[in-house]
Amino acid sequence: MFSYKLIFLVFSLLAFFTLPNDVESFNKELSSFGLPENLYFHVYRNDKKIGHHSVKFSKSKDVLLNVDINIVLNVKFLGINIYKYMHQNNEKWKYSRNNKNSSDLKFISLSTTTNINDEIIFCNEKVELYENEKYIFPTSYWNSSFLKRDLFSLEVYNTQDCNFFDLKVKKLADEKIYDKGLTASRYKLFGETSHGNVLDIDIWYDKTGKWVKMIFLKDGSEIKYILDEYHEK
Repeated sequence: MFSYKLIFLVFSLLAFFTLPNDVESFNKELSSFGLPENLYFHVYRNDKKIGHHSVKFSKSKDVLLNVDINIVLNVKFLGINIYKYMHQNNEKWKYSRNNKNSSDLKFISLSTTTNINDEIIFCNEKVELYENEKYIFPTSYWNSSFLKRDLFSLEVYNTQDCNFFDLKVKKLADEKIYDKGLTASRYKLFGETSHGNVLDIDIWYDKTGKWVKMIFLKDGSEIKYILDEYHEK
């Protein structure tokens, strides 16, 4: 005779391994979310190329978006290395269930290694801020939604040393850049890190929010980021 206990056990197991409708629906939303475009910048110091900065995007099961950032800069004088900078950063961002807009990605963790003239700095933080109402933006700049917070100043997270600091944001103008081949919005970013380093950055984003150009001063030299699509081959 077939056991009712066995029937109950079978249905219990099915219920355990079957996703509820809302969770299943949310997973479908995640799978359909488009990845941002990968970015590759050629980096120049006073019009001489010194390296590159790349940003690559991928999805994972537990986190909607993985961001892998790699910066390699090497300044030489008379063939001798006088400044070396390498920065590797893995960021994780979580999708908000309350909104289907990519601007509601929330920063939850990062792991970075920075080498400045052979001095190594590690930053490993799992902030899990997606549980909170507060939005935090790291200083990797690829996510332009920090510009939409209607703030003159916001708290940002320094990816180099894991410290917070205030960043002031001001829109300057819409401009045609790259020999008038692209229209983009120019912003001024200004702040001072916890170690006293002053940031004075001009940064451009196109109409989709894609980061397309950057210029800042470093030790009296102009550092310029040129997007690969507009770089002279």
